[in-house]
Amino acid sequence: MASANAHYFTHPIIYNNLASLLAKYDELCTLVSELKPSFVLISETWLTPLVTDPPISLDGYAVFRKDRHNNKGGGVCVYISDHICANFAVIPITVDTGNIDSIFLKITNTRLTFLLGCIYRPPTSIIEDDHSLFQCISEMTDVYQHLFIFGDFNMPDIKWPLNASQSCASSSQLLVDLLLNSHLSQLVTQPTRYRINQNPSTLDLIITSDDNSLAHLEYLDPVGKSDHSTLKANFQICTLSKERTVTYTRAVIDYRSVNKALTDVHWPSLFVTSSVADNWELFKTTVLDLVCKHSASISIKRSSTKPWIGKKILKMVRTKRALWRAFKRSGNQNDYKAHRNFSNNLSVIIREARIAYEKQLADSTDTKRFYRHIRNKLSGPVSTLQLRDDDDKITDDCATVANIFADTFSKTFTLETDSTLPSAIIPKPNVSLDSIEFPEDVICSKLKKLKLSKSPGPDAITASV
Repeated sequence: MASANAHYFTHPIIYNNLASLLAKYDELCTLVSELKPSFVLISETWLTPLVTDPPISLDGYAVFRKDRHNNKGGGVCVYISDHICANFAVIPITVDTGNIDSIFLKITNTRLTFLLGCIYRPPTSIIEDDHSLFQCISEMTDVYQHLFIFGDFNMPDIKWPLNASQSCASSSQLLVDLLLNSHLSQLVTQPTRYRINQNPSTLDLIITSDDNSLAHLEYLDPVGKSDHSTLKANFQICTLSKERTVTYTRAVIDYRSVNKALTDVHWPSLFVTSSVADNWELFKTTVLDLVCKHSASISIKRSSTKPWIGKKILKMVRTKRALWRAFKRSGNQNDYKAHRNFSNNLSVIIREARIAYEKQLADSTDTKRFYRHIRNKLSGPVSTLQLRDDDDKITDDCATVANIFADTFSKTFTLETDSTLPSAIIPKPNVSLDSIEFPEDVICSKLKKLKLSKSPGPDAITASV
């Protein structure tokens, strides 16, 4: 019997060929903030191993990537939301597809296992690499019942929907034969790339063994200056329910009432003992009790969206999407130019909004808010650092990196002698303090230097009190 918290949810999944993830990162953040997909698949990331995860991280998502090591361009990556990762194990599957960029992830729990893949096949791909790719896909269909592959295959000569009588190039024929001789389906039937003065072409495909789990395929407008449509579908899988927002409790203190109550305390009658430790404990307990008495707890929901993406930008995103739909209906080049001009202007506005927000943080005296933003930017999966080995070559091999760290640390250690250390002779002072005085002006000076934005110390008394 299914768990009471287990439900079949419709999870949005989006795919796009970005042609530089870093260049269109702000626009991607805006799209993710609006659509809130559970899966984001990107081809042509143009990332290299020198680009770490934090600059491309999305709040609330884990990123899995496959970069090119030898040539520029290419690359693929997959973002998976935290609430999916909390319910499924995500296991990268290693396959050899030659110079074709590919990433395959086995996503599994006790109820469901499926394979999610993202591919970028360059137009210059050789027939041997194409054969390796489609052979791997064919073998995967024998292992995984649920298979979902998104990618840019660069095969514009194939006409969709597919029919057995059409003639194609030899590489394209490999894909046609795979689909005709298996239970796989290809779901994209409309053009996905648009350029001025060029015929639209269908380059981006969705290959699946379970087309019932993908529904409501939409051809959305491109991201930023990309010339590829964004593909969006609803993916039905079984997961545990989880809130999209993070709820936390915050104490609101009425400091005016606390200070008034502290003024009304008759401190001489409270400090009846001569012990400093006892008096301090009485003082701390009295203060904390009054703070608790004049405090109230409130629940705050915090979204993981980018704070600079406000209502104005989201409204412009909807306008951009409406311009794209108008072009899709008319096919008129003037409508396409209107969409591109608006999209380029929106990209500039989004980038300026992010820069203005970060400048406001940098100029603000609220250091907590500043460092919270920095931590979010630096968040990402933990990976092995890249270091230079003895041959001056960059390596990310775990054992090699560990040995480099060990050798470096060992050089800083002091070689201690094995002999007995001499005893230190420390004279004991005979001076004692008969009384301790704390002048009021000194205490006031110290209190004025306290920073209200700082967290309380071990005594739990805030600077505001």
